[in-house]
Amino acid sequence: MRTDEPPRRRDSARVIVLDRAGRVLLLETYDDHDDRPAFWLTPGGGVELGESIAGTAARELAEETGIHVPPDALGPPVAVARGEWTFHSTRLVGEDTFFVLVTDGVTVRTDGWTPLEHEVHRGWRWWTLDELDATDAVVVPAGLAGLARRLAGGWRPEDGHTPLGWLAF
Repeated sequence: MRTDEPPRRRDSARVIVLDRAGRVLLLETYDDHDDRPAFWLTPGGGVELGESIAGTAARELAEETGIHVPPDALGPPVAVARGEWTFHSTRLVGEDTFFVLVTDGVTVRTDGWTPLEHEVHRGWRWWTLDELDATDAVVVPAGLAGLARRLAGGWRPEDGHTPLGWLAF
């Protein structure tokens, strides 16, 4: 990796999936091009050319979990995180826009994973809010546990999304 090159822009859309018990669905991800430990993150991924943020969120949710919803079912964004990171030895900078989906619970399907997702995702699990608060595992973005707790309680931002700060991992 050349560190003298500026980072490449990569914005994404992500979905905080909550079940009625207040658990959060996260994917375990690992980049074998890096020496960082595996980390946990919400379903989502990069915005494709000409795609809306909500369209990206709905597409990625279906691809990574098998949960199919129309983009407008996700409502307005609830949070945004910004940052710089390295993935597959490439420096990236971007903004993650987060939506929320509350469900009665689903069986996650991984048959829609792309070859890259098969390479980097180790699996998935439902986390309780107490588990998120107590974990030593890396959860991206920083601040997800507190936001998930508010969302599980019915809170929604009145004036647009809430900033989560920088992506941290």
